[in-house]
Amino acid sequence: MLHDSFIGQLLLRHKRQIIFLIIGAFNTGLDFGVFTLLYALTALSGPICQAISYTVGVTSSFLLNRNITFRDGDNGRVSTQAVRFILVNLVSLGISVLAINLKILAGLPTFWAKVAVTVITMVINYFGYKHFVFRVK
Repeated sequence: MLHDSFIGQLLLRHKRQIIFLIIGAFNTGLDFGVFTLLYALTALSGPICQAISYTVGVTSSFLLNRNITFRDGDNGRVSTQAVRFILVNLVSLGISVLAINLKILAGLPTFWAKVAVTVITMVINYFGYKHFVFRVK
C-alpha cells in the first residue's frame, strides 16, 4: 500500500539519501555523546575528548555507510576505501572552513553560516562517498 502512495514512491526513490541522513544524524549524536561522556567522566581535556569522539564518529560513519548506505558499491579493499573516505572528508573540511568564512564575511550570522555549510558538506560527502569512495554504479 505504501508503494502506491506519492509519499511511498518518494521514499523509495530517495531511500539511499534518507539512509545517508539517518546515519549522519546517528554519527553526529555518537560523536557528541562520546565527547560528553569522556569530558564528564574523565580527566581528559576538551581537545583530547574532541579528537577521540570525532574519530569514533568518523569510524562509525565509514563502517555504516560502507555496509548499509553504499553496500551495493564496489567492494574493493577496505584500506583503499578508507583512504578515499579520509580524502573526501579532508576536501569537505577545507571547503567548509572556506565557505563558513565567506558566509560570515557576507554578513550571515555564524549559526546560520554553520547550518548552510553543513548542508554543503553533506552534499559533497554524499556524492564523494557514492562516486569516489564506494563507487556505486
